Order: sequence, then structure tokens, then C-alpha cells
Amino acid sequence: MAKARSIVGFMLFLWTFRASSRPRVHKLSAEEQQLLERYRALSDEDRNAMRCLLNVMEGVSRF
Repeated sequence: MAKARSIVGFMLFLWTFRASSRPRVHKLSAEEQQLLERYRALSDEDRNAMRCLLNVMEGVSRF
């Protein structure tokens, strides 16, 4: 009986975990909106350079 309960509990956990994966809406702060507007105003080359820079910074911060 305990095994059946654990299986049912596990299945219930999986079902609730899957059901709660809907996207969450997050309202941007004024500063975040301003940064987003600045990012959208960049050219494609500048966006690519920014992505490369962030990837390099992420790699350096691991060590």
C-alpha cells in the first residue's frame, strides 16, 4: 500500500510540476525598460558584439 501511495504521489507531483510551467509575467521597472529601449536601438553588429562580450564575461566570472 505504501508503494502505491508513493507512485500516486510521484505522478501527482509530475502533473502539478508540468501544469505550473506556464510563463510568468514580470512587469519591467523603469530602468529595465530604458535598458531594453537602448538595446533595441543598437545595430545588429553592436548587438552581436554585446552578446560576445557578455559570453566572455560569463566565462571569466566562473573562475
